Amino acid sequence: MLFSLLLLCCISIVLFDCKNKDNNPPNVYESCCGTQPTTDSVLLDTTGWTQDFKDIMPKYARVYVPNILVLSDTDPLNGLFMLFANAGVVEINTVKITAEDGTVYFEKTNTQPNSVGSSWAGLEPDGSIHRGLFKYDFEVLFVDGQIRHYIGQSCVFKCGDEDFPLDNLPNCFFPFQNNGNGQPDRTVLYPKVCF
Repeated sequence: MLFSLLLLCCISIVLFDCKNKDNNPPNVYESCCGTQPTTDSVLLDTTGWTQDFKDIMPKYARVYVPNILVLSDTDPLNGLFMLFANAGVVEINTVKITAEDGTVYFEKTNTQPNSVGSSWAGLEPDGSIHRGLFKYDFEVLFVDGQIRHYIGQSCVFKCGDEDFPLDNLPNCFFPFQNNGNGQPDRTVLYPKVCF
C-alpha cells in the first residue's frame, strides 16, 4: 500500500513537471541584446607611411559588430551578420560563428569586412533557422600589420516571432545601423515591422 502511494506521488510529480515545461517553454530571445555590440577604434601606426598613403588612409581603424540580426522576408540585409569596418582594415583573417555549445555554424578565411561574402545568414548547418544566442570570433588584420580578435555573442531573431522582450530593444544594435565607417549609427531605427 505504501509502495503504491509513493509510486502514485512520483508519477504525479513527473506529469506535473512535464506539463509545466510544455506550458512555459524557455524564451530563446530572453538574453538577446544583453551585451553591448563590439565597437573599436584602433590607432594605426602611420610612422612608415608615405605622404600619399597618409592622405588616403585613416588615422584610426574602426570596427563594428552588431549584437542582433533579424531574419525577415521584407528586409534581407538585416539578416546578414558580418563585421563592419573602415579602410583601416585590410581583411578578416578568420570568421567563426558557433552555437553556445561550440557547434560550428559558419567559418570563412581571408575575407573582406562589409562584404556579403563574409556574412552569416543565421542558418544552422542543416539549413534550419537559428533562434537566440550565438557566438562569434573575428580575427582582423589592420593596414599597419596589427592583428586583433573580436570575440562576443549576438542573437538571431526571426521576424514574426512574438516572444521577443521589447524592453531589450534600446540595447539592440542591428547590422544596418552602421554608418559606413565601421561605427554604429543609432539615428537609423530598428525594423519596427518585426517588433
